[in-house]
Amino acid sequence: MKKLLMTAAAFIVANSAQAAENLAWKIVPAQSKIEFKVLQDKSTINGSFKKFDGKINFDKNQLAKSKVTIDIDTSSVNVSMSEAASTIQSPDWLSTKAFPKATFSADKFNLSGKTYRADGILTIKGKAVPTTLEFTFDEYSTTKAHAVGKALIKRNAFAIGNSDVKKANGVKDEVEINFVVTAEK
Repeated sequence: MKKLLMTAAAFIVANSAQAAENLAWKIVPAQSKIEFKVLQDKSTINGSFKKFDGKINFDKNQLAKSKVTIDIDTSSVNVSMSEAASTIQSPDWLSTKAFPKATFSADKFNLSGKTYRADGILTIKGKAVPTTLEFTFDEYSTTKAHAVGKALIKRNAFAIGNSDVKKANGVKDEVEINFVVTAEK
């Protein structure tokens, strides 16, 4: 009986490890991007983060078992306006030296029509704020996935820049984050 229980326990552990492995995806950096845009007065500032990675354990048929954690290298920020490049890395804005990483983690996923929703926590500058990402798949097979999505955040929730728009050089509070993630198994 003891041997039977040990065999059953080993089988369960092996199948659990295989099930977790079946959910695991690896990001393809050359085919993925994280971009943002924010209004400054009446102009749009576009930006991106060139370096990011993460752990994606996702199966569209097993949403309850799915989890994602994306780590973004904040010092890899690039913006469309050259005069904003050094400002955005400063302590008042992203404070990239003190906070070299921003992280999004989610373990709650829902599907509405063809749009997935990931409810999680976005942490920037040490401030953890509930954040929702919405995304769709352009491609989803057993070996490759291509997701496109977005999120809207408020920069003031993360103490990014001055909360007074005038003192923040006209930069509005709402920031749109757009992403494309290609991942493979």
